Formats: sequence, structure tokens, C-alpha cells
Amino acid sequence: VNLTQSTVHVPTNVYDESASVLNGVAFSEALDDVFNSNRKSFSTISWQFYCSFVGFFRIYPGISWGNSDEADQFDCRTRLWYIQAATSSKDVIILVDTSGSMTGLRIEIAKSTVIKILDTFNEDDYFNVISFSDEPDYFEPCYNNSLVQATVRNKQIFTKVLCSLFTSYVVKLYKIFNIYLKNNFNSLGSKCNKVIMLITDGSPSDFREVFEKYNFPDKKVRVFTYLIGREIRDTTQLKWMACNNKGQLMCYFSHISTLADVYEHVQDYIRVLSRPLVIGRYPQKVWTNIYGNERTNELTTTVAMPVYDIKNASYNDGNLLGVIGTDMLLDVLTNVLPKHQLGVQNYPFAITNNGFIIFHPDHRPYHNGKLKPNYNNLDISEVEFIDDGKIRQSMVKGETGKTRLRVKVALDEMVTHE
Repeated sequence: VNLTQSTVHVPTNVYDESASVLNGVAFSEALDDVFNSNRKSFSTISWQFYCSFVGFFRIYPGISWGNSDEADQFDCRTRLWYIQAATSSKDVIILVDTSGSMTGLRIEIAKSTVIKILDTFNEDDYFNVISFSDEPDYFEPCYNNSLVQATVRNKQIFTKVLCSLFTSYVVKLYKIFNIYLKNNFNSLGSKCNKVIMLITDGSPSDFREVFEKYNFPDKKVRVFTYLIGREIRDTTQLKWMACNNKGQLMCYFSHISTLADVYEHVQDYIRVLSRPLVIGRYPQKVWTNIYGNERTNELTTTVAMPVYDIKNASYNDGNLLGVIGTDMLLDVLTNVLPKHQLGVQNYPFAITNNGFIIFHPDHRPYHNGKLKPNYNNLDISEVEFIDDGKIRQSMVKGETGKTRLRVKVALDEMVTHE
């Protein structure tokens, strides 16, 4: 570990001598002074880092990266702290073509694309996945005509269904847009970015009449199109969908010809969704859910915020330069709390904006020294007596005040009483 300077990591799928990478690395060298100053001012800070949109990762204190005998698959742009800081919450419907032409390698690329897209979602996002050939078919019948929160558990459910996906082409886009119109008037969804992602090997039509009826002129729903397969057919229809529904920069759609392309092209939509934040210069700071540190397995949270291009000449371009952040060990957060001032049988606890526990005396994430499955998706209602949900709702909204609630207390022989 080097406490005097940071080190830079470039993922294997990025050319490390490209002009954008070299210029970005030189530009970000000035961060070393900031990192050093932060370490001296806040001794509890763990790692500090900067992730550029072109892919390189600068981390402080400097470290020797990885083991040469292992495949290096790390790309900071796929980390949830990067995606959370770079974009706002979103409602996404993913359409997967399962018609007769989507066989062999094409359907495998489509599956991999959906899985990688799901990996970019967090608990602030809502989604559903629909396969289509002659008729739309929801992956999970329990979530028909609705959106589901992108928790770890829900994403695992859809991933398992994807593994068993198998392969007339009539897309009922009317039905898809009806879902969005319905969700504009009830509690489902994040009520922020609304997105449709179309994954197919070609389209016989641009369905202009559907978009004109439901999405024009406001274009509240963005459309991203992913063309699957080596043989490029007529791309006019897919380009029209993306370019005329605020889907891609420079009127561009993603072409994924091999499994190796999936990793890179899935990231295309993130830069598009970041543009409103960049143009509006929103000082968005995010705290991630807790996770196990890859090196020490200690519970950690990350504080991150986007870095914008503030040059006047590029104001309307909405250029996201990257995301800067720092890790905070959970033990550090809990140790600074004045527990001695709380009194007997009192305890502090914290939850995320989705109601998941950050820390709580009844939260036991480890078993035999290993993190339990879904350890960071435990809702506060599972460990506290929250009858009407008002306390949970108030905490999620960030409200302040005082109230009373029933708690569980361990008495003789560790018997829990209310």
C-alpha cells in the first residue's frame, strides 16, 4: 500500500494507450493531493477512488492490482456505486425476442445481455422482463402487468427463469405502453426515468403509430435497442425507435455480435440516462447499501457522487466525466455513535431509503465467518415490531421527530419477549 500516491487500473476490455484513457489519467493525477488531504483530515476514511466513464480506475492508497495468475474482470463502471451516482432511479421493461430466428448463439447472447442489464439495477429501480414471439409472455406470472423492485432476491428469480428460456413476430407494444400509463397513476415504480429496452435480431417495423399514439410529443418513455447477432440486417427500424424516443446519443443503437461484446455495450444506456443530471448540474450524493469488502469481507458502504464536465462549451452535451467516491467501514459508522447516552435497553439502528437494514443489533449477516445470502436485503420490518408501517415510512422519507414503538428485549435464558 502506497500512502503518497494513487494507482490506476485499466480493465482488459479497454485499450490502455488510447488518447481518451491517457488524457483522463493525466487529468486525474491532481486528485492525489485531494486524497492525501482527506486522509489527514478524516482518519476513518478507507479507500478513495475515481472511476472514469472511459473505464480507468484511480484508487488511493495506491495498491498493486490483483494476481497475475487470475483473470482480471474488474471494471469500475459496472459497480453499483458508479451506476447509482451516474444515473437516477428508473423503471425499465426489457423485451426479449424469442421468435424462431433467435436460436443458438443469438439466444445465448440475448440471455447474457439481460443478465448484465439486471446487474446494473439497484434497489431504487423497478423492472420487468417480457419475452415475445406471437404474444408477450411475462417471465414471472406473479408480476404480470406490473413492475418489481430490483432487489437481489427479485433479480435472482428472473435470472433463474432466463436460464430456461427457449425460442411469427408480432410485438404488442400497445400492451407494453399500457403498463407504463397505468403505473403513472399508482404507487408502483420509481416515477423517474421510464425505459423500454428491446433485445432482438431484427424488427419488421418501427411501430411508428404506437409511439405516436402513446409517447409523442412528450417522449416520457426512452427506448434503447440492442441488435443481436453477427449478420446485420436492415437496422433502419431499430435506429428509428432509439433515435426518435430519446434512447441513444448521436442516433446510435447497440449492436452485440458476440458474447464478448455484451460486457461493453450494456453500459451504453448509463451515459444516456446520466445526461439530465449533468445538464442540470445536480449535486447528487449517494450512499450504497452495505456489502462485503472484496479484500477483507468486512461490511462496507460507499459514498459516491458524479463528476461533470462544467465547461460552458459542453454544457448542453451533458458529458459525464466519471464518479468519485470513498468506502466507509460499517464498524466506523457504528463506533462514532454515542451509545453511552442512549440509556439501558436502547440502541441505534439505520436503514436505507428502501427500508433495508444498514446496521441493527438483531442483524446478523455472518454465519461461520461467511456472509449469508441476501444479507443486505433484510427489511427493518423483519426485526422490529412495526404494526402500521408508519415508522418505517417516516424513516424512508427522511423525516425527523419522536415517536414510540414496541421493541424486543432478551431476558433470562435468552428468551425474547415483546
